[in-house]
Amino acid sequence: MKIKVKKLIKITLKKYFVIVSILAFASFSLPTESFLEKITNNKVLSGDEAFTLSAHIQDDENIILTWTIKENCFLYKDKFKTYLDTDLVENQKIEGEAIRINDIYFGNVDVFYNKVKQTVDRTEDLESLKVVYQGCNEKGFCYPPIHKEIQVDNLENF
Repeated sequence: MKIKVKKLIKITLKKYFVIVSILAFASFSLPTESFLEKITNNKVLSGDEAFTLSAHIQDDENIILTWTIKENCFLYKDKFKTYLDTDLVENQKIEGEAIRINDIYFGNVDVFYNKVKQTVDRTEDLESLKVVYQGCNEKGFCYPPIHKEIQVDNLENF
């Protein structure tokens, strides 16, 4: 009986030593983040974290919408839709450096990385601005279309 217990303890200690060695090696081989941090950092950002939208009024004539896009994320150029109250803006003024990629979902498309800006003409009676946009991250996660409503009276004038 004592021999079986000693043998079981010896086998358990060997397994424990192997597991600890692997974890220690993994954490030393990643100088910027530990092995456990790397495992937990594989989460997908929310749409608001991946694509930060800000809006302001410029010279009382234009509304400037700016999207700041997180690293390894992008917005599709052809997925932007803007509505003044309920009317779709036909000729959208979207600025940014569009790059053509072969997307696994939509084929050859133009996308924006880093930052994109849209200028919308402001009318006196405009109450709200609705925007729809869509993007993905380079890990292959695509966000559903994101809908935002902006109350024009709440915007600051720059």
